[in-house]
Formats: sequence, C-alpha cells, structure tokens
Amino acid sequence: MNATSNDELAKATWDSTVDEIEKQWVWRDVTSDISEVILAKRFGLQQKNKIRVIDDCSLGGYNKTYGTKEKLRVHAVDQIAAYLSWICTELGEQLDDELVGRTYDLRSAYKQFGVSAETRSQLRLLVWDVEQSKPTLLGVNALPFGAAGSVSAFLRISMALWFIGTVGLKLCWTVFYDDYTGICKKRMSHGTGIAAEALFDLFGMWFAKEGTKAVDFSSQVKTLGLVIRLGNATGPFTIGHTTERRQELCEALEAVLEAKRIEPKQAERLRGRMQWFEGYAFGRIAQHSLKVLGELSLRQQRFVNLNENEMSAINFLLSRVKSAEAIRITTTLLDNYLIFTDGACEGDTEKTGSVGGVLVGPNGQVLEHFSSRVPSSYMDSLLEASDNPIYELELLPVHIALSLWSHRLQSSHVVMYLDNDAARAAMCKGYGATVAAQRIVQKVMETECSCELKTWFARVPTHSNIADGPSRLQCHEIELMGSKELKVDWNVVLEDL
Repeated sequence: MNATSNDELAKATWDSTVDEIEKQWVWRDVTSDISEVILAKRFGLQQKNKIRVIDDCSLGGYNKTYGTKEKLRVHAVDQIAAYLSWICTELGEQLDDELVGRTYDLRSAYKQFGVSAETRSQLRLLVWDVEQSKPTLLGVNALPFGAAGSVSAFLRISMALWFIGTVGLKLCWTVFYDDYTGICKKRMSHGTGIAAEALFDLFGMWFAKEGTKAVDFSSQVKTLGLVIRLGNATGPFTIGHTTERRQELCEALEAVLEAKRIEPKQAERLRGRMQWFEGYAFGRIAQHSLKVLGELSLRQQRFVNLNENEMSAINFLLSRVKSAEAIRITTTLLDNYLIFTDGACEGDTEKTGSVGGVLVGPNGQVLEHFSSRVPSSYMDSLLEASDNPIYELELLPVHIALSLWSHRLQSSHVVMYLDNDAARAAMCKGYGATVAAQRIVQKVMETECSCELKTWFARVPTHSNIADGPSRLQCHEIELMGSKELKVDWNVVLEDL
C-alpha cells in the first residue's frame, strides 16, 4: 500500500481515523499476521466540503462472502409524494391546518452498531499513517462504511425504527437510510417532534440535535437534496431542487461553455447530475440535450472541442436548470384520455402526405378528430431528406393532437396510440432520429411539459387504429361514432418546424 498522491486527502483521512480510534470504532492491531486476516483498504473521498472515509471491503474479497435473500427497501421521494397526494385527494379543504415537516438525520449512522465477534477477529483495514509514513493495520468494532453486509444490517434497523414510529406513534414519516422525513399539522408539530425524538432516545440512536441539520418544523422541508414546499392542502404542494443545487449545476455548465471544451469523464458526471435534476423537474424537454452529453462522454479523446450543436445543447441545459419548475403534487386525477394518430405517405411519382387523429374521452366516447393533407411546402422539405418520409409523418399528428386538445388534457393521463414502432420509440425516448423528427418531438415535449401531461405511448396494429381512416382523409366511419371534426391550422402547427 502506497501513500496517496494527494497529501491533504491523506491527512484528512488519517485525522478521521485517529478520531475513530479515540471513539473506539476502530482499534490499532499490532499483532495480527496479514496473511491470516481479510484485508480492506481505507481511503478518503472528497465530497463537496467534507471528506468521507471509505472502507473498500471488496479489495480482499470480504464483500463476496456476503449474500442475502431479503429485498432491501428504502423510501424514496415517491413515498412522500404519495402521502401528499393522498392528503390532497382525501382531505383537501377539510384539512383545517397547514402542513409542516422536518428531516431528522442520524449522526454517524453505521458507527452506532457493532460487528460480530467473527468479523472483529477476521477483518482488518489498511490505512496510510501520515505521521509514521507507513500503512497501519486496524481492527473494526463498528460497521465499516464499504462492507456489503453493513448496508443490509443498517437498513433492517432503520426500517424497524420507521415501522415502530408509524404503527406505535402514528407518525407520518419516511426513511431513506439515515434520513427520517416527517410531516404533520402545524399545531401538532411540537408533539410530533417530542414523539420522534423520544423514540430515537429510547433506542439509543444518535441524531443531530444542533448545527445545520437540526432544524425546526417548517413549511419548507429539505430532504435528499430536494426541497418540499408544504403549507395549505389546497396547495399545490411542490417537490423541487434547492437553490444550492441549481447554483452548483449552473456553475458547472457555465464553466464548460466558457472553456468550449469538455473531458469525456466530465461529460459523464455532468450527464448523471442532469439526469438526477430532470427526475425532479417536470417534463422531458431536455432529453435531446442529455443525449448529446451522453455522446460526448463516449469520445475517445482527452478533451473534446465543442461544435455549435453541442454548445447549443449545453446552453439549453443551462436555461433548463435556471427555469425548470418544481413538480406539483395535487389531487389525484383519474381522467384518462386516449389519442389515436396516424400518418400516410402515398403516390409513386408525386408523393403526398396526410395525417389524422382521434380523441377518446374518459368514458370511452369518441369526442373529436382531425383529418388533413400536409401542405406541399412542408412535404417538399421532408422529401429533400427522404424519399419516403413516413417516419416524420407518423410523428407530426402527435404534435397536432396535443396542440388541438391541450385545453382538454391539462394535468391528465394520456395514452397515445401509434402504429409505427420507430415513431413510438422516438416519443418514448424524447428525441428524433432526423432533424425534422427532432423538431417535431421537441414540440411534443414542450406541450407535454407546459400542460403537465402524464403520457404513455403504446402501439396499436394498423387494422385496429381508428385514426387510419382520417389519416387517408376518410372520416365517414369515425363521424358515425359521433365524432366532431376540427380543422388544422397549419400556420400554427408548422411554426418553428
């Protein structure tokens, strides 16, 4: 084992180790033969403004000796969102007080629990002693951060504590590893806090009682890098990113734009951070730009000089981080609309295009449809890139459908049926394979975002697609179902396409 090239990191790691020795979480072993024990490497990892000490128990094969049949479970933000949605739906205006919440953070979570006698006798950590400039052998008394068994052992305890609080104390809370997030009525916050803290104290759990993580109940709750805005149940409640996270991402993106180049590893990290950001910002309008970042991360170069298209994608991500709205949690909407779309490209010598779409309401009634020929000017532009632009013509009616019916679909669940697999895949991914297709898909993503639609794209066989007739300008059958025809305003549809 050699010293790390980063002297400051090595010193911080050793300082943390000395602190753990004093707390008896680890102990110096000066007698064991390294050939008779299982070795793990201890190293420090820089995380923002702190150093996290990692015990790599995969190095000596220790992690391979562990297995479990249990399925580990933690509560993500989805559980909190489900609670809030239930409150909006079932209580709503009946809730006579505003909601507040707070997050309890367990201190040194893994170190609160000991290891088995067998593990204590067999597992040893190697860490660089900066004072003696040589590796030092350590035994462990507490769960090492980096052992596979530590994760499941700790989760059993944290989930058990959550269960006791939920069933025994009727707390409305969730747990993600060592973070417990609870919500309650404002007038009950004092009693809720006493109950939760008494439960921690009863089981001897250390939690933050002072410092930045010891906060009061508030209408704005920070948890898992996000901020949940509570308040009145008529709300809406929102879940979004903290100002600090937005600022960090903006600085990272601005640095790339200023340098006009990026390292593949840097692109990979930035893409991962943006994917997390997109998970808690409504809409999928950044999918194409994320694809560009993904392609940059695969380049076999030390630095990639960015072209105009790549600069544009990163600029878009920057504007997205600055302007993306938080996800709104409102009353559960069970209205489901079905939209069937289809496109046709016909003719041998002179090709013409036509599109059609049908809207089916929540009660299964056919409401409206559109059927129109594609303007020759737009068809000419499509034919310049392809002899048979059926791909783009299958995408186009999806854009038209959302433009025509957006006022009906606001915040609804929408299932869109297409009979073209390539077009459906483009809608699922959020970006198109051609320039024209990308523009159409981007328009759909923008409408989806602005109308807060929950969309699902499915395939329907052509012979079962009720939009097949309208796409060929044959509407008699659909009109017999009681459908009303809407005219397509091509000036609006083709704007920016």
